Amino acid sequence: MTILYQELLIKKSKKILGLMSGTSMDGLDMCLAEVSLDNDYSFEYQIINTKYEKFDIETINFIKRGILDNSCLNELNIFLGKKYSDIVKQYFFINEMDLISMHGQTVTHINGVKSIQVGDPSFLNDIFNVPIIYNFRYSDIEKGGNGAPLMPFLDWLLFRDYSTDVVTLNIGGISNISWIKRSGSINDVIGFDTGPGMSLIDEFVFLKWGLRYDDKGLLAINGKIDYEFLDELLNYDYIKKEPPKSTGREEFGINMIHSLISKFPNIDKFDFLRTLVRFTADSIIDNLQHIKNIYSNDVSLIISGGGINNKLLVEDIKKKSTFSNIIKSDDIGINSDIKEAFLMCVLGMGRFINLETNIPSVTGASKSVLCGDIYE
Repeated sequence: MTILYQELLIKKSKKILGLMSGTSMDGLDMCLAEVSLDNDYSFEYQIINTKYEKFDIETINFIKRGILDNSCLNELNIFLGKKYSDIVKQYFFINEMDLISMHGQTVTHINGVKSIQVGDPSFLNDIFNVPIIYNFRYSDIEKGGNGAPLMPFLDWLLFRDYSTDVVTLNIGGISNISWIKRSGSINDVIGFDTGPGMSLIDEFVFLKWGLRYDDKGLLAINGKIDYEFLDELLNYDYIKKEPPKSTGREEFGINMIHSLISKFPNIDKFDFLRTLVRFTADSIIDNLQHIKNIYSNDVSLIISGGGINNKLLVEDIKKKSTFSNIIKSDDIGINSDIKEAFLMCVLGMGRFINLETNIPSVTGASKSVLCGDIYE
C-alpha cells in the first residue's frame, strides 16, 4: 500500500466491525475492516481481523423457538443483544473500531411484508461507546421492496470492474444470486433469493443425527436421490416464482421438513438428505434461468458462503450448471466465510455517510433509500 493511499484511507475511511448471524443460526461472524466509501460509490477497503464464535445449543434452541413462536421475541432480542456483546468483547478491544454494524438474527422474513432481526444494540453501545448501525431491511420494505437480498450491493462494488460479467452465488441459510454487468451501473444489477441454501439440509441433519451440519456432505453421499421426492420439491411455488423475490426459514425451515417427512415417511434418511442436497443445487441453477437471457456466454460464476464447504452440494451445482468458469470467492482473495460480515461493514459505512444502499432493481422498492438505523 502506497503512502499516498494510506493518507487517503485515513482521511476518508472508518474502522467498522461487521456482525452477521443472519439465517444460518450457527454462530456469529465478525469482520473488522477499514472501509472507504463515497457518495459516488468509490470504494476501498482493508480487512483487519476476522473471528467466528459458534453458538451454544441453548442459543440455537432459543432462536428456533423465536422463529416458531414470535411471542418470545422481546426476550430473545435482549438475550441476543447480550450474547453478541459478550462474544465481541472476547475478541475486540474498546477504541478498536469507529462503528459497529450489526445485522441481528433473522427470525421472520415474509416477502415484501416484513423482516424481523433481533439483537438489542444497546448492549454493544454500552460496552464500546460507538454508534451501532442495525435494522437494515425496514426502510426498503417501507418503500414496497422485499428488504432482501442485501448482498448484491457489495457484489456490485467488488465485481463491477471484473474482466467478465459476473453471476455471484452466496449460499448461506438461504441462497441468493446477483448478476453484475461488466462496467455496469448499480441500476443494472439484478439479484434475488433462489430458495434454500443450507437451511433444509441443516435442519434435517440436526433432527435425524443431532449434528449442526453435514460436514463436507459426507452423510448425504451415502444416500441416493429419490426422484419422485425431488420432483415434488422442484414444483414448490417459490422456486418457479419470477423475481424480485426473497424468502426465509418460514418457507424453507423446520416446518417444511416436518411437512415433507409426513408426506414421504418411508424414505430412508440418507436418501432423504441426498435428495435435499440435489434439490438445493437444482433450485439454484433453475433460478438462473430468470436471468439467462441477460448475461453473455462470457460470464463467471463466483460462489461464496458457508454452503461451499458442502462438497457434494458444490459438485451438484457444477454438474448441472452451464458455466465454463466457476470459482470460489476465496480463490480471488475474498474470504467466503466472512463475506456476509464484511457486507455489514460496507452497509454500515453507507448508512454512516447517508448513502442509499438498497437496489430497487433487486428488491422491488419504489426508490433508493438509506438502509439502517443508528443507535448511539
